[in-house]
Amino acid sequence: MQRGHLQRRALLGGLGALLLSPSTLEAQCGAVANLLHRRLDLERLSRLHVWDDRDVAWRPTRPEERLTAGPPVQVLHLWADWCVPCREEFPLVQKLAQRLAERHRGKARLVCVAEIASNQDMERFLTAQRSRMPQGPYYQDTAELVANELRPFLPGGRWTLPLTLTIDPQRVIRHAIVGALAAHTGELLPICQRLVDLLGT
Repeated sequence: MQRGHLQRRALLGGLGALLLSPSTLEAQCGAVANLLHRRLDLERLSRLHVWDDRDVAWRPTRPEERLTAGPPVQVLHLWADWCVPCREEFPLVQKLAQRLAERHRGKARLVCVAEIASNQDMERFLTAQRSRMPQGPYYQDTAELVANELRPFLPGGRWTLPLTLTIDPQRVIRHAIVGALAAHTGELLPICQRLVDLLGT
């Protein structure tokens, strides 16, 4: 019992060091600090819609499809069709999603959450870009539920995309990348590994 407790403390200590390293915070201009350790509103997450290929439309999620029912560790990648950096980095996001699935199937996954309101815009985007994107499901930030929750904690209250959040089983933000992923891809897999390791302690 004591050994497990000490292992958990050691992992948490290492996790904290990774999350709060000065280089990470400096690289993101201090934007990350206000996001870390905030628990996402579970009721809001349960109200996000999901893309239905059969109906070619956004629809409310069934209980088993909700983000709150997903794997314990999740990387939420928020993006929009009008966001040029978002479009450019989808092949990178696709690779990250594949690596998470290979290493931590059932325990961690990457989820795309779109800032796209209309069915027509989402259909048009998928028609042009699906081969470059991770496999679904694709979620919609319905009524900007996530954006409105997080905007006050971003510099100047500005909603910046892409935004990538790693959340733990309690849906607490443990890592955040504001802006393009390219310079920060080396951070995501280690943070997910540490969070998955914590599941067994």
